[in-house]
Amino acid sequence: MGDNEIQVTKPSRRETPTKGPRRPPPDQPSAEAGDDFYRDMVWSMQNGVIAIRPDDTVTVVNDIAYRILGLTPETTDVGRPFSEILRDAPEIAQVLASAFDLSHLPNRAELRLQASGRVIGYTLSRVVDRSGRLSGAALFFKDCRPRSFGCCRSTNSSVWAGRGRSNATYA
Repeated sequence: MGDNEIQVTKPSRRETPTKGPRRPPPDQPSAEAGDDFYRDMVWSMQNGVIAIRPDDTVTVVNDIAYRILGLTPETTDVGRPFSEILRDAPEIAQVLASAFDLSHLPNRAELRLQASGRVIGYTLSRVVDRSGRLSGAALFFKDCRPRSFGCCRSTNSSVWAGRGRSNATYA
């Protein structure tokens, strides 16, 4: 290598540094006492939630996620590779697999599930710890059938237009 040449190596997908959400300073008390609150929050959400670790194991699948995807919950799902759990929803598995590779994650994107024909609106987020290290990824999604007003722009645009409202008002 010459003096003016720079060697660039691409970090592995599990080592890619990420800029995460603003975190409280490390000297603030831990949220461990509030873990029940965060668990309850995820289980109370009206969106499907699937969270994975960088080793591709599942940490969370809430009831709404199972229902939207038409999957049967198993007590052994947490800790298993997401590709096994999402065998019948390969589109979702593909989205989750991209969480550690893409430079910009999809936000308010849409996807048609081949097995059911349903359209879901989704956001994919990386999860970082207090040190800024990547600790996983989470997929948040919602069924975009017309009765789910406000979910997906393209699916519901005719519904909102019929009501004389703009989707931007509800976004």
